[in-house]
Amino acid sequence: MDSSVLAQSIVLGFTQIVISVNVNALIAVMAGSISTFLASRPVWQIVQC
Repeated sequence: MDSSVLAQSIVLGFTQIVISVNVNALIAVMAGSISTFLASRPVWQIVQC
């Protein structure tokens, strides 16, 4: 099988972009969930100060 380096680079770049977008979205969703959790429990504000 004869693949060009350009084609491999494009596929690798696209794969990296897809993975990074998914990871960043997961981090944003988790941050929102944690924020909601902490906002609904005022004792965490006391502990933080």
